[in-house]
Amino acid sequence: MGNGNTHHRRPKKHSKDDASLAAPTPSEGRLTPSMQHRGTVGKFQGKDVMISYSHQDIDIMRKIKTILEKADITVWVDETGLSPGTSYLREIGEAIVDSYAFLVLLSQDSVQSKYCQDEVSLAYISNKSIFAVAIKPFDELTPIMDLGMKLTLSAVQWHFITGESKMHEQLEPLISSIQANLTVLKQTQSDSEAEERTTDDESEEEPSNYVMNRQAFKLRRLMSRTRILSEEDDLEDTSEIQTDKEFWISHFGEDIQMVEWPKFSQAVDTTYAEVWKQMLVTEQQKQLLLHLMSKEMAVKKNVLNFKEFKRFCTRDRETLPLSQAIRLYAAETYAMKEVFNVNSSVRLSAIANLRKYQSKAVIDSLLDLLEGEEDPDITVVAAISLAHAASGIKMFKKRAEIGLLLCLDHKDRLVRESGCLALGRLKSKKSISKLVQLWRNDTISSVREAAQIAINQIGGDEAEQAMHVTKVLSEEIGLLKKSD
Repeated sequence: MGNGNTHHRRPKKHSKDDASLAAPTPSEGRLTPSMQHRGTVGKFQGKDVMISYSHQDIDIMRKIKTILEKADITVWVDETGLSPGTSYLREIGEAIVDSYAFLVLLSQDSVQSKYCQDEVSLAYISNKSIFAVAIKPFDELTPIMDLGMKLTLSAVQWHFITGESKMHEQLEPLISSIQANLTVLKQTQSDSEAEERTTDDESEEEPSNYVMNRQAFKLRRLMSRTRILSEEDDLEDTSEIQTDKEFWISHFGEDIQMVEWPKFSQAVDTTYAEVWKQMLVTEQQKQLLLHLMSKEMAVKKNVLNFKEFKRFCTRDRETLPLSQAIRLYAAETYAMKEVFNVNSSVRLSAIANLRKYQSKAVIDSLLDLLEGEEDPDITVVAAISLAHAASGIKMFKKRAEIGLLLCLDHKDRLVRESGCLALGRLKSKKSISKLVQLWRNDTISSVREAAQIAINQIGGDEAEQAMHVTKVLSEEIGLLKKSD
């Protein structure tokens, strides 16, 4: 558990493409564009499990920790009750992101703790295998959980401790699950890191949406299929297995490619009444989710295109029933809302980690931070994360360029540096003139250096011409000075 609201960086080994992003060297205590989590070195790397809990439950936590360690599962946990501030987020945020798996100890105290809620959300969007250990009955905990935690843990396997005398026996299935997950995670870690786009080729089309938490996604599909098989004799309600195309045809017709959003949202509202009920959302929360879904589906002039609807139902190139896509989208949306909240204790960790995901929701969140954030440290991390998230996708790059150009006029020099380097990574030709202006006129040498790096990265005739003219003028001015 923890109580903080800032983050501190640790170094990582950068690829050749990322080298320029680490150029700025800020004053002590400030974040740099090199703040990234994968590949970091430090006391968290290699830990199998990070435990999140309420300090009211520290005795039970210690017993669980001992049991895990006796099973050769390494554990990181805060046993000191870190106070709010930079040190807290450095410890907690990095431990969550750098550990292989995440275990949350659920009690009446922890499920109502803002810190534990934030930590669960960060673990979810960081693609961690999440394990829930409850020391109270399910029916006692869910009514007092906030919606975000309910949605996030809805596809997580829960383990229950009903008495400390039987704790070891009751945790045996948990230990087996963790060990099995760790074996797979450690074998495939390099493959997971290779998923990040590093190509300079730009696609005209938006990619299939990525799944923020693959472990929860796989379990959700398994649970759905198990429920369907067990209810094969009673399939009056087929909405849970209805494909995207079947839903569309049954409500709008096979030849219809465009439908008005109010008509679509009404069909979703009525068809999936049971889904909304199971998700425990209020009417206001449901309407908010529908509104956010309209943005995710790129609704224009109140009209939805079938192509965008199909994209919404496609995750990691697998087409899901609309009901599953809604559940997944709701969990991801509320996890993101949790960590992006201005009072979130893991906000900076979340922003940096989102660079691995390419979706409208991620781009929108990062752009919102660039345009409306007052904390320059957060703006710096958002700029660098946006450059990674938008790379390779032309439609994302155009939107990212608009936000990043705003950084070049920011009063904070680190924000200007990160904006330069991010635009360089995106090879933004439309930013050449502004970058040249900074290279020639900014009063801070590190900003001028970042602008020059970006111009060189972008390349092309315009960049070369601008660099050449500036160098010639500088040489002429130098000669005039000598003649005086």
